[in-house]
Amino acid sequence: MGFFFYILITRLTPIKYDVRLVLTAIAGSLGGIFLVAAWWRFGILTLCMLCVGLVLGFFVSSVTFFTPLGNLTIFSNDAVFWVTFSCIVVLIPVIFMGCQRILSILTCGFIGSYSVVLAIDSYMYTSLSYIALNVLKRALSPHFRRAFTNVPFQTNDFIILAVWGMLAVSGITLQIRRERGRPCFPPHPYKLWKRERERRVTNILDPSYHIPPLRERLYGRLTQIRELFQKEQPAGERTPLLL
Repeated sequence: MGFFFYILITRLTPIKYDVRLVLTAIAGSLGGIFLVAAWWRFGILTLCMLCVGLVLGFFVSSVTFFTPLGNLTIFSNDAVFWVTFSCIVVLIPVIFMGCQRILSILTCGFIGSYSVVLAIDSYMYTSLSYIALNVLKRALSPHFRRAFTNVPFQTNDFIILAVWGMLAVSGITLQIRRERGRPCFPPHPYKLWKRERERRVTNILDPSYHIPPLRERLYGRLTQIRELFQKEQPAGERTPLLL
């Protein structure tokens, strides 16, 4: 969501670069919160996996056009380029929607390891960062289609490519071994919370059954805090009694 929002505000508004970054971060955070909230409350697995699949599809499509295939003359036409790019993006979730666990593991492995590559690019130049940058520049600049984007690999690129491959393979392998024998996806948190609450209500032997409700506990705690700041009231005459 943040990626498309950045492209939208860059092409339609003249605001500064730093402001665009802040707005993009806010938009991406709101989109992530909405997706997590939808999963937490309703457990809409298909929607979540569709977003995950589109992210992986975008990455696969970007890698495809990062190769010499992206320099073919036919792809200098924006219509052909974006239609082909979109078809590859949509194709990935269509293929893997039947095995959503594998889709989630592959996305985490490849996207997570590529994030390390982008972090390395902040300190040491690598042409692998252009996998995402070429698509972004193509979307922002109408003249970028004329550019020759075949970047020669250097020694550090091969080293980072090897690190990227090892991170991706090790991450995918670790997740597959860790999730073996487990259910594909657990019930959504709201369902678990509701089930736990019903269990506490019906089972009087559960120690948590005798815990006061959250509202009463908060009110009692606030009362205790309020008493700490109250002055002690005088108890009446303090002089010794006259006999």
